[in-house]
Amino acid sequence: MNAIKKLILLSGIIASLSLQAQQVIENFDNVSTLPSNGWVFDNRSNMPTATTWAQGDATAFSAQSGVANSYIINDTSTGVNLVCNWLIMPNIGFVDQLSFFTRSQGLQNEVTRLLVMYSPTGAINTGDCTSSTPDKSPQGVSAFGDFQTVLTINNSQSASGYPQDWTQFTANINGSGRVAFLYFMDTGSPDFNAGTIAIDTITANTISASAPQNVPAISFYGFLMLVFLVLFWVYISDNKFGERIS
Repeated sequence: MNAIKKLILLSGIIASLSLQAQQVIENFDNVSTLPSNGWVFDNRSNMPTATTWAQGDATAFSAQSGVANSYIINDTSTGVNLVCNWLIMPNIGFVDQLSFFTRSQGLQNEVTRLLVMYSPTGAINTGDCTSSTPDKSPQGVSAFGDFQTVLTINNSQSASGYPQDWTQFTANINGSGRVAFLYFMDTGSPDFNAGTIAIDTITANTISASAPQNVPAISFYGFLMLVFLVLFWVYISDNKFGERIS
């Protein structure tokens, strides 16, 4: 195989790999800018005092990475009330996998549960959160509108079931649309109390991203290095590389 054919073949491989390996990240440096960049906050809780998603609190604990308060947090106290608090990402194109870090504050008698949800159509109808639960309807179709459940952390709502230190989770999406995080607590008792839940460092493996400007791609320099290495390999494997191209 001459150098030109090698170069054409490897260029196609590189283009395919670069599309599949593109990374997008949200580090929550400034939560107040999220709505203007396509994020949606939707609080469907049945209690008016349920808090929404907010900037991290450095006095509670530090971020997984970066500045101490650069994470997103929700701290809701509830008795037997329903907590249904949505954090919906922008449509970033085809997502293969989505990884993130999460934790609770780990206080006594506080319980948290997080669902990773996926809307294949990209619509943001979040349903009523009350007509079914993940236990009764794993896909959450009737309870959660356009969204389906793809990952649940602490589904049993155990007091010790949610990580108390930053822990990474990965959800398999394999489609286009919108991904959302849902703080969902649907049952309780007199000593039941929803607590603090935090999310940081979201990374999405995409094939075709249309990410907002504050969600930077991080594979650009790696792609340039890969191109350089391929050209160097072609040159080394064929001493007449220059002659054949000319």
